[in-house]
Amino acid sequence: GITVEVGLLEKESRWLNRRFYSFHEKHRPYIILKWAQTKSGYIGALEGERWQISNALTQRMVHQWRGEEQAILVGYRTALIDDPKLTTRLAPGKNPLRFVIDPQGDLPHHLQVFQDGEATVVFSQKEYRPSDTVTWWKYTGSNVWESIFEYCRTHAVQSILVEGGSATIQSFLSAGHWDEIRRITSPDRQFKEGVAAPDIHGLIPKTSFLHQDDLLEVFYNPN
Repeated sequence: GITVEVGLLEKESRWLNRRFYSFHEKHRPYIILKWAQTKSGYIGALEGERWQISNALTQRMVHQWRGEEQAILVGYRTALIDDPKLTTRLAPGKNPLRFVIDPQGDLPHHLQVFQDGEATVVFSQKEYRPSDTVTWWKYTGSNVWESIFEYCRTHAVQSILVEGGSATIQSFLSAGHWDEIRRITSPDRQFKEGVAAPDIHGLIPKTSFLHQDDLLEVFYNPN
């Protein structure tokens, strides 16, 4: 004698649980691509100099984002040049599991992601373990994505925040392995040359707002 209605707030429910649905329907984690760029469209210096593009308030917001996802990923160049911690030290929240792509196992063992005691997974074609908190996950050929997704399926990792450099982010875009883009543009940093930001020509932001002068734009994968 109980009346049951289904489909109520289905769209809102799927959005709230989008990481879960991506994991079980696409068989991969929900992937967020994030980067900061100058107004002139550069993401970093050509010679490997580290740039701090976004302002202090936006940096704290990014650390909050880190605490909302299960894993965070960077490529070889970002790990080597920036030597990032990839933690939530500027905002409350649990540190995400760190993914580092190091195809040839060349990254020096003194990097912070290897020595600070936080859990890290290295995706590499060559086996090595810089410390007890680092897990090595092998892949062969150029298809690192399937190896990452296999690890995520095996360990129930339902979301990844990608904070890599332009090449790493562009590879996710080219392969179609992304769900959301969060692009931060600073009006203050102006450079005549640098590493170009990822190409998202043709994509229209779903939302945009100013965050203490930094422009935050959010894009969603139309596919």
